[in-house]
Amino acid sequence: MAYQHRPLSDVLFQPIIHYLCNISGRFWFVLAARSDEEPSSAEEMRGFIGIYKSKDDWRRNESVARSAIFDINSLRFSLETDRDSDTDKKFSIAQSHVNETADIRIAFHIFRSGEVYFSEPKFRDPELEFASNNYAEACGHNFPKWVADQSYFFLRDITHAHQHHVPSSDTILILQRRDEADQNWRKRIIFSLYHQVIKAKRFGDAPSVYQSLGIQAYCMSFKAICGNTPAWTEDHHFNDEALKQSLEAKGQEGLARLAETAASASMRLAKATNWRSFALAIVAIAVAALAMLIQPRINSEDAARFPQLHAWSDFASEHFATVVGACLIIIAMVWTLTHTSWAIKLGFSRDLLEISNVRRRRFIELYFGLAFLGVLATLWVARLAVFDMAHAASDFWHLIKLR
Repeated sequence: MAYQHRPLSDVLFQPIIHYLCNISGRFWFVLAARSDEEPSSAEEMRGFIGIYKSKDDWRRNESVARSAIFDINSLRFSLETDRDSDTDKKFSIAQSHVNETADIRIAFHIFRSGEVYFSEPKFRDPELEFASNNYAEACGHNFPKWVADQSYFFLRDITHAHQHHVPSSDTILILQRRDEADQNWRKRIIFSLYHQVIKAKRFGDAPSVYQSLGIQAYCMSFKAICGNTPAWTEDHHFNDEALKQSLEAKGQEGLARLAETAASASMRLAKATNWRSFALAIVAIAVAALAMLIQPRINSEDAARFPQLHAWSDFASEHFATVVGACLIIIAMVWTLTHTSWAIKLGFSRDLLEISNVRRRRFIELYFGLAFLGVLATLWVARLAVFDMAHAASDFWHLIKLR
């Protein structure tokens, strides 16, 4: 037995959209399966995957699955003679409970070769089935196929080590309809794998190209498995050796470009550091100058002898906080403009980049509209600070004119 919480929402700006629309996109998957033999000699495993549609549904039933997993793991090291029967009993109780309470149930059959077969999803509540399918069809989606694909991804996550890709991008393959000859789905899988390899060779970076070598190895292994099935015929021949050499050459070229990019990044980092140091130096000089200009106010006896110095001292003492605040704003702007990786590290920024590529014209209009509203809102909320800065700028201009 195993379970996993999977957030499946793919909307942009998820914290905002989920809150406004009262949606979550979170599902809880539970696996219950038996092997035909002990692990060392088992050739296949049969079972089902139960899906809970909400956190409340899972919380009402999770204790049974958790307890069964804990008890079964504890019995592995037991020396009692009835260990196997106790294990089977606890598993059967948990399996029956999940089977009765899960909102959706999908049976599967997996072989040691890696081939896995899924059944059509079965809903516990007919009204939930009608509502889910009806809404999905209205949006142009096939809900049973989507649920089955997500169950496949869940099964692959808990049984497969992601060696040539990150787990979050492991959607290269989806479930295929099985034909009577048991051949077409195999050919579609092989084509999908080669398509991914060739796409990485054409458009990927060096790590993606080298990862595609592992995907090619998967494909060659799967072709060997298919060759052992009756009546297998390969319609298209792929030159794996030439493809491998091409991928290695492309990877070497990518590594050379990465070295060049790293050198450019080092130069940009040095330039950003210089700009930041320059901004800090200017601010430090400005604050030190303000502090020195305030000193004559301590001795007001010489005000008549040095009128201009006294005027500058009045300006520095009156607008000291304003000038320091403006300096801090300048430092923040310099730090923001010289920090180039924020756009890809923050989820919100990645959503902005994605929507700007998909809907460019609308995004430009929305971006400038929001920016204009943001400026107006900032001026309204911080109007006192804006007036203070304008007053300080006006006094500074008058001081310069006095000279």
